[in-house]
Amino acid sequence: MIMTIERPLLLSREQRSLLDRLAADPAAPFALAVTGPGGHGKTALLGEVARRCRQAGQTVLTTVPAATELPEPGTVLLVDDAHLLDDTRLGALRALVDTGRHRIVVGYRPWPRCPALVELADALRRHAEPVLLVPFNPEQTAARCAAAPEAARLADHVHAQTAGVPQDVDRLVRALSAAPDPTPPAAPGLLLGSAAPGPGGAASPGEPPQSALVEFGPDLDRLTPDARSLLLALAAGVPLTVDLLGALLDRTPGAVAELVAATRAAGLLTADHRITPLVRRAVVALSPPTDRTAVWHRLVDQRLGRGGPVLPLVSALRTVGALGDCPAPALRMAAEEALAEQPALAAELFAAATATGSSAPGRQAVAALLAGDLDTALRLADRLLAVAAPDDRAEAAAVAATALAHRGQTGRSVELYRWSGTPAAAAFAEVGSLATATATASGGPLESRDLLFATALELGVARRNSDLGALQRGWGHALDAVVRHPVDLFTLLPLGELAIAAARLGELDRLEPHLQLARTLLGRLGDPPLWSAPLHWSGLHAAILADRPGAAEEHVAALTAAADHSRYAAVAATAAASWVDVLRGTVDPARVEAAARGLYDAGFCWDAARLAGQAAIRTADRRAMTALLDCARVFQGRHAGARSGPVGGKGGPGGARGGQRPPGGAAPPAAEVDAVPRSELSEREHEVAELVLAGLTYREIGDRLFISAKTVEHHVARMRSRLNCANRTELLALLRTLVAERMAVTAGGAWRERSTT
Repeated sequence: MIMTIERPLLLSREQRSLLDRLAADPAAPFALAVTGPGGHGKTALLGEVARRCRQAGQTVLTTVPAATELPEPGTVLLVDDAHLLDDTRLGALRALVDTGRHRIVVGYRPWPRCPALVELADALRRHAEPVLLVPFNPEQTAARCAAAPEAARLADHVHAQTAGVPQDVDRLVRALSAAPDPTPPAAPGLLLGSAAPGPGGAASPGEPPQSALVEFGPDLDRLTPDARSLLLALAAGVPLTVDLLGALLDRTPGAVAELVAATRAAGLLTADHRITPLVRRAVVALSPPTDRTAVWHRLVDQRLGRGGPVLPLVSALRTVGALGDCPAPALRMAAEEALAEQPALAAELFAAATATGSSAPGRQAVAALLAGDLDTALRLADRLLAVAAPDDRAEAAAVAATALAHRGQTGRSVELYRWSGTPAAAAFAEVGSLATATATASGGPLESRDLLFATALELGVARRNSDLGALQRGWGHALDAVVRHPVDLFTLLPLGELAIAAARLGELDRLEPHLQLARTLLGRLGDPPLWSAPLHWSGLHAAILADRPGAAEEHVAALTAAADHSRYAAVAATAAASWVDVLRGTVDPARVEAAARGLYDAGFCWDAARLAGQAAIRTADRRAMTALLDCARVFQGRHAGARSGPVGGKGGPGGARGGQRPPGGAAPPAAEVDAVPRSELSEREHEVAELVLAGLTYREIGDRLFISAKTVEHHVARMRSRLNCANRTELLALLRTLVAERMAVTAGGAWRERSTT
């Protein structure tokens, strides 16, 4: 049928050549073929030819005359859809072409090709090469979208969804232009067919307007049932060979090839036999649900029988809500395929398998754990520990141990790891074992990953002991270990520890490229809080030591955003915010104590003591200072109420002995608080403290400072009294904090208040 075209045609060079030839000599005879799949503009081009011929005063005939009738002189014969004509009409048309005295343009699809059509095509080719219709290129698609809102973004989206098929481009542009929000989805989509873009073949997160899909209804209705089944199979988004399609449709390879050719001729497959995202959505949306699920279930059974991956097919069934009809073995296999990269989907599929009677609670618990759903993982693991077989109980114990470790219950976690008896669990249970560490250290050279962890542990211990010499000696080895091993999720912990050490040594810039790789890796994964929170916590301390308030604020914001995802992140977020406030000179004793206790309860005893200690030396309130120092002592495992007094053990003023007072308890009496001097040390006392921490004797310190050993002893005794330390060990621990803080303050000074703009 010849149609009148409402919008200007986008003509290729061959099409313009055809129209120019008609205009150049309106009386000259010619015979020409126009061929292409449905939706590629064949009818539109013939309509344009008819319009121009009529404008030139010529008669246009669109039906094939009988064999005994000849067109009038000056008549232009335009025949569309010649592939639908019977042999008699095709023979009559070929006879007119063979005379060479008429003006004839014939349009047809590449299939079906009966012998009479092949003979007609050969006759037309002897007069002129046929005009082959092809999809739009990106520039032509952009031109078609030019009048629509958001034209630039729309063009890329439309071309990706349609592969440039002209009719499909028009359908989608019309529908998107008429939609309330014509902005296309964020992702443009991919072609499907021989390669699946993802589970279920989903090419874009957004769905095209329904009005664009319903226009495919007549195209699909004209197909045979087998051709529709072929499209449904391709819409599942998995690679399908001719043999697989033949087994699926119960057809010979030759019959399958005919089906592919018919579907391609209808414009529903691309030249390389792929299905576009727009056609896929139309096929899924417009096919009867029973037909759709029947084809996909046969595909699933076929994949199970041949041992191929089933996740894309199962995901397709899930997308349309037909997961409940999927065989349980397929659900379990798909869940195992999804477990590594899509644990949340795997947990859902394991649950669906359980609902169909194929119980897999152990694997479901593992999937829930990997997805971060600790509540579900623990619930399933607890159930298995009570009733499951021994192997399942071992797996459940490992799951529960991992979940409890994430919640800070390391003691119970170690017990469950050991009880489970699995090799991996036994390795986890031995983490921190001195005997194991000694055995490892006595072996051969460490692999790059082990070396990275070992150096991070060494520097972490040195930093916590304020051993600057050990930090400096180990830094070169640590940097070499970082360079030797690529950044991955499991190296984020040692990398964070090394970042703090680097900041302490003023070498943070040398580690920045590796930290950027870590941030990029997390960004690609969507910044999962389970992995990103520890790195932000380390980054906060590195920023503090490097005197970078802006970077510290960014880490605080990131931890705050992740606070709802895990107990660890919540504790870290609270402590981080309190820490930055302390550095800005705002010390809220109750808030600091609560944050420090949260760290302590989560297993961060050293950090808890350090936070309390830093707040203590920055507050001018003597009562608050004493309470916070007591907190720091308790978090370090020391008695809080002990005071130094005269030799012999008698308590002097403010020197009551014993009696550990927990943080948050009643404040000491006013007289006791008043007796506590300021915690700030004099310049000379700081010099003495640094040399004491360096391990020098009183005589060596005196020689260094040009004072007597007796004077050094006097300074130490005064510091012990001023800081209310019960013994030398406690004094050294507090001096490490004071010396480290003095270095940080000297480097950058107190941080300014947050900007209000």
